[in-house]
Amino acid sequence: MIKMFSIILVFLTSFCVYTQDVKLKFISNKFYETKQTSEEYYVLKSNRQIKNGLYKSYFKLTEFDIDQIKKGYLSQEDFIKEIGYYENNKKEGEWIKYKAPKLIKTKGSFHNDKKIGVWYFSYEEGQVIEYFNFDNNNQDSLLINVNMVYPDIAVDSELQGVVIVNFKIDNNCSISNINILKSLSQECDEVSIDSVKKYGYFLSKYSKKCEERIKELKISFNLEY
Repeated sequence: MIKMFSIILVFLTSFCVYTQDVKLKFISNKFYETKQTSEEYYVLKSNRQIKNGLYKSYFKLTEFDIDQIKKGYLSQEDFIKEIGYYENNKKEGEWIKYKAPKLIKTKGSFHNDKKIGVWYFSYEEGQVIEYFNFDNNNQDSLLINVNMVYPDIAVDSELQGVVIVNFKIDNNCSISNINILKSLSQECDEVSIDSVKKYGYFLSKYSKKCEERIKELKISFNLEY
């Protein structure tokens, strides 16, 4: 009997917490021009200024997007702009913000409305990815992948291969002394040098610290059909 009483007591306690949690009101706001859903969230019934629970905002849909949803190819959830949770009007748990549908801009966790742990940040159309640790206020890593244009003359001649470039990274994150170690063609070499310069621009703009060193990059030119 003692064990049974304990089980019932736990169940009733959980039920009381649950009933408190559901005392919420659902809010759905619309874009003024189109009447499409712009955001959805919950507020306390006792105070509708306090958000509590799941929050979502959405990108504005185009006519093509609406048509794809009607046909069942896509859903409203494919156009989420930001999603996360509130506890008593403060952000809590994982939050994700999108730059475009399904293209993550930032991702990380909150506790009591404060960023904690390692966050993911995407910049420059995804060419720069930063992992920043808010627990120790330090940049864990920075990934740079520069988009480049395949030279038309190389495409026409179906030229493929690798250009190897080295350069110096200074303590202030600037780069210098760019050298071609392995050439492919004049046009590909020039594109490679421009890519390295762009890499240097991103590095100096987003890196929190640099050590003086020589870096070598292999830049591949591959035609995909």
